Order: sequence, then structure tokens, then C-alpha cells
Amino acid sequence: MTRRIILRTPEEKADLDLSWSRPDVELFASGACHVLAAAFLIEYPEAGFRPWRLAPRAGCRGGHLVVVRDDLVFDWAGYEQRDAFLFDYFGSMRRIFPDWDARFVPVESDPIGWEFCTRHDHRHPSQFRHDPLPRARAFVGRFPPGKRVP
Repeated sequence: MTRRIILRTPEEKADLDLSWSRPDVELFASGACHVLAAAFLIEYPEAGFRPWRLAPRAGCRGGHLVVVRDDLVFDWAGYEQRDAFLFDYFGSMRRIFPDWDARFVPVESDPIGWEFCTRHDHRHPSQFRHDPLPRARAFVGRFPPGKRVP
């Protein structure tokens, strides 16, 4: 599988209305992945998932936040085996940016808390045009907890 990489344009980063008006997949793939991860943890607190971050090396873009349980990853594309997700994500990013590299690290703080958002240059939910959490919770609700969805 070749993962579809969605990157926001400079205009989408600067314009809250334009960013918000994107389809769910685009919003949660780029710009609100941390909100989607938090929504998943809220919706399925007993599923055993934890937030993890693809942290690009300095000078690279394309970071991403997901939730992980054992060898299962969830993000905007649904569930995927951890090794397959990482292989696909790294390969897809390197097709766009040949020197791209990142570390895959656990996140110890609330992915929508001010501490996390400030440290990792993510918008806090209060900084979106509208509250993104209800939209993210509705999106997560399409996926049963911890099961692969075709």
C-alpha cells in the first residue's frame, strides 16, 4: 500500500476558515491529527491505546500523531499494523522529501493540552475556527475500537 500523504498548503496553515473547510480526512491527516488521537483516547479509553508521534528530524516537515496499542496503529486512515504503517509512512514521505527522517516516540502528555501543543507547534483546540473535538469524535465513531476496518 502506498500511503497518501496530505500536507497543508501555506494558505491552509494561515487561514482558519480554509483549513476548517477541508474534508475530514484532510483535516485529520494534516493539522488536526493530534485532535483525532485525543478523540480516539476519549471515545475508547479502555482499548489500551497510547499516543505516539512521528517526530521529524530538524528541518523536516511531516510530523504526525497517532495512537498505538501493541502492533496496531490508528489514524485518519483507520487501523494498520505498526510495522506496515511505519514502512509505508516513511516510504511515502521519502518519495516527496528524499532526505526525510523521523523518530517514532511515545507522547507522555495530553495531545490536546497546551503543553503538548506549544512544545510541538500544534494548534490548541481553542485555536481552530470551531471546536474540532466533536468533529474528531464523530470521525472516530466510524471505527470500532481496536479492529481493522476494511
